[in-house]
Amino acid sequence: MASVQMPRLSDSMETGKILRWLKKEGDQVQKGEPLVEIESDKANIEVEAYATGKLSKIVVPEGESAPIGAVIAEIGDGEAAAPADKAPAPQGQAEAAEPKQGARPATADAPKPQATRPQAHVAQAEKAVGATAQAAAV
Repeated sequence: MASVQMPRLSDSMETGKILRWLKKEGDQVQKGEPLVEIESDKANIEVEAYATGKLSKIVVPEGESAPIGAVIAEIGDGEAAAPADKAPAPQGQAEAAEPKQGARPATADAPKPQATRPQAHVAQAEKAVGATAQAAAV
């Protein structure tokens, strides 16, 4: 299961507000597909999914804020987590299940919050603001 974290959308951003979820719990999402619209201190930006799977849980609902790096949703395949939650694994499979839960490989493969690439989001926001300004000037 991959954790979706609140990204840093600008250098001065400390928290972000969930304006709207573009997907509902249970919906399939593809990596790179718009998932949520977030309001930062400077702009509103659609954030893409970091992984492919089922949006299994929305942790931060619309209208609520979260700090940078906080988990705002979970994306999983929807099948692996359900049996583990409902019944304990047989003895022979318990050892195989533990490394998956402890290592959380989907999270390790997911990109880190955008804190390492704020310039990309700033550029995206500036482009959107510029387009809006041009449209308003016409």
